[in-house]
Amino acid sequence: MSRDQDEVEFNGFLKDLVKAGNLEGAAEGITKLVIAEGRDKLTEKQDWVFQTQVIDKFVHERCGMCHQKIPWCEMFFAIDKGFCAACDPDLRP
Repeated sequence: MSRDQDEVEFNGFLKDLVKAGNLEGAAEGITKLVIAEGRDKLTEKQDWVFQTQVIDKFVHERCGMCHQKIPWCEMFFAIDKGFCAACDPDLRP
């Protein structure tokens, strides 16, 4: 996957968090800033808030069952259980 495609999927994940009402206050505003301008535009304090209140709270690097990397396009569905789409029993046919 290209860096551009990864960024598009990451922003899609962030938009899903905002739309679903998972964020509030500074975390929501900073996330909207990241979507609009990129994480590299954040101040050190904003980046700390984004890391601790968004990334650390909602991102699962690896599936809790198969241990494979969870792609950004599946990350929103992994928030509650930490499973990729293939391992989440609620998402399997």
